[in-house]
Amino acid sequence: GVLTRWTLGMIHLQNICFEIEKFCDVKLTSSEHVDTRPSRIARDNEDVAKLSQWLSEHNPFPKIDVIMSIASVIVGGESMRKGTKSSLYTTFSPITQDVKPEGSQYVVVDGGHLLHKIVWRQQATFGAIADRYVQYLNNKYGQDIAVIFDGFPDDDKKSTKNCERLRRAAHFSPDVMFYEETVLEYTKEKFLANECNKKRFIELLKKALQKANICVQ
Repeated sequence: GVLTRWTLGMIHLQNICFEIEKFCDVKLTSSEHVDTRPSRIARDNEDVAKLSQWLSEHNPFPKIDVIMSIASVIVGGESMRKGTKSSLYTTFSPITQDVKPEGSQYVVVDGGHLLHKIVWRQQATFGAIADRYVQYLNNKYGQDIAVIFDGFPDDDKKSTKNCERLRRAAHFSPDVMFYEETVLEYTKEKFLANECNKKRFIELLKKALQKANICVQ
């Protein structure tokens, strides 16, 4: 087979390499391998020490009588790894039966999701952008709706979303003082990546929604 021919051929290749090294007066030994260099050995020892220390503080198999998740990885950085929401969505099975709620219906809309549903047109005013959100909600859901924003804690560093916000802040616009008549000069992605701008726009959007008799929390 191919594997047998390749394995048997390695013996002859070794003899060829030996003769070439002898002809060129060059000799390489295993001591010069990259894995045995002092710098690599020191790095490996440091990594082993970090792993041992982490495992000593976080026993993956404690003796307890309750169900718990097992910590099986160490994050190789200062921040959390980026999650993929689509992979979580695929774990849910779609509902095949028609759902017919009884009584009056009240729709709850996630504010963070709502922010990304509307395309921000360049050179449009912030007031016009807010009006487009109101028009979108009225056309899609009607009047019995409530928009819920997750809010921002006083100490953002303790928020579970802090790592993702820091990641997005790598490409953001400067702080912008804007009003309803102010013209947009940045893309929506860069503008909302700045947390100060995002907070101000949410406050402006809340006023526009409340003015249209839409409940906002």
